[in-house]
Amino acid sequence: MKNTALIFLFTLLVSCNPAKELNVPDVTKEMTFNIEPNSAKSYSLVLKPKGILEGESSLQIFSEDSLLKFEVVLSGKVDTIFRFDWYEEKGKLKYEPISTKSGKLTIEYRFYD
Repeated sequence: MKNTALIFLFTLLVSCNPAKELNVPDVTKEMTFNIEPNSAKSYSLVLKPKGILEGESSLQIFSEDSLLKFEVVLSGKVDTIFRFDWYEEKGKLKYEPISTKSGKLTIEYRFYD
């Protein structure tokens, strides 16, 4: 049983790219970030936005060819995780304030093979 757990842990560590963190320096302004996995064959993307927003903001993920893949509205205390399939080589993460007056936000993301 110990061997199975160790093999699972090793596989998990080997199959993921390191996490990257994006900072939104001014939450009242729109920002777009380019995102790209280290490997050409990523199959999953995990987003972890964290912070606090006074008002609402939209977080959007686009494929390389500008197709909207994911969108969520964030407000108040933000500390959540979103996981979804990803089969693109590159993409864009767009932060767009809707009614945000102030706050602080960081977005950690990680691709998994």
